[in-house]
Amino acid sequence: MNKVSIIDENKTSHFEFSKSQKLEAQRNMLMFENPLDKSIIDSGIIGGAEFEFYINAFDLEHFDEELTTLLDDLSRITDQDILCNPFKDFTRSKEYDKLIIKPDSSLRSYTYGLEITTPIVPIVHLPYYLGHILSIIQKRGYITDTSTGLHLHLSCPEKESKDFDFLGLMLLLNAKKLYDSWPPRPDYSRNVMNVLNCLDFESASGKKDEVGRGWCIIRPDYEDKKNHIEIRTMGGENYQSKYSEQIFPELRTILQSYIDILNHDADDQCDRLKAMQKQKVKTHSDEDQAKMYDTLTIIGVTQG
Repeated sequence: MNKVSIIDENKTSHFEFSKSQKLEAQRNMLMFENPLDKSIIDSGIIGGAEFEFYINAFDLEHFDEELTTLLDDLSRITDQDILCNPFKDFTRSKEYDKLIIKPDSSLRSYTYGLEITTPIVPIVHLPYYLGHILSIIQKRGYITDTSTGLHLHLSCPEKESKDFDFLGLMLLLNAKKLYDSWPPRPDYSRNVMNVLNCLDFESASGKKDEVGRGWCIIRPDYEDKKNHIEIRTMGGENYQSKYSEQIFPELRTILQSYIDILNHDADDQCDRLKAMQKQKVKTHSDEDQAKMYDTLTIIGVTQG
């Protein structure tokens, strides 16, 4: 570790690394054998990931030892500084250029629950961070269960001025069976189709806005990032062991679908899916309605 400074009243630590450390991490990133297709790498997409987990610590002293080891591991894979506060949430820098370690409101407060957030990077580097951080979680024996998630953030600054068909993307990912490939997580990741199968998009969005959480895919409300999406489908018990078999293949499918929406290459397919969905809403079954009520109750939406 290099220079450490305290940056706010909550004693958030800012770890700054030497130029040689950063250059070594950059070399590792360049040497990483990237499995993404060239069309995805050249798409202009940027992204980041959030990893939720619990450190299996006996007491506070043991937790501090584990956190020190975690910081050392992370300092070897990133060419950016690290902000860390394991006990108090804080607002990350607006530049999104740091790696963040902090608690998360979705994790149980009485345990040593943490979230690692990567810097926002060109999409070519996202598999590097995914593979290495999942490996660290696995190597250190950290715990993941039904309350923990792996969230992906994607946006494309080059196409912010273009129309973005979020409903089309949601239906396209559903058609590719991505919403049921991971178990639902309490409150924070429920199958969006449970609601969309009974309500039109605008009504379903209103339910989402009532609580601000719940769906397995969302569009965060950032005026300057109109095509920014967050994928919350991934996660659950032992998600850190599923990079090759599930996480990366799904990431590639998500990215290709996202590109097809950005470039309007999926317009005809999305129009067909929307027509089918409109009919589905009109003719939904009692079972569909029961799923909707159950989902809305779980995430805390009031009925009325």
